[in-house]
Amino acid sequence: MRIYYITQAKVAPPVFLLFTNQKKPLHFSFERFLENQMRAKWPFMGTPVRFIQRLKKRGDRQRAAGESE
Repeated sequence: MRIYYITQAKVAPPVFLLFTNQKKPLHFSFERFLENQMRAKWPFMGTPVRFIQRLKKRGDRQRAAGESE
């Protein structure tokens, strides 16, 4: 599985959108790893961190570029 990018969708509680190349959900241990890395980098003490996985389709980049012109 490839994670293309992660963006923060909400602030309270922090919710992150992960754009991946597969619909198969992340393994719980990898999700826990991501959460621990974010907690080490930013102060999310005592706050639940949520991840929502989205499928990034192949044409998303070309479609977004074409719409902005």
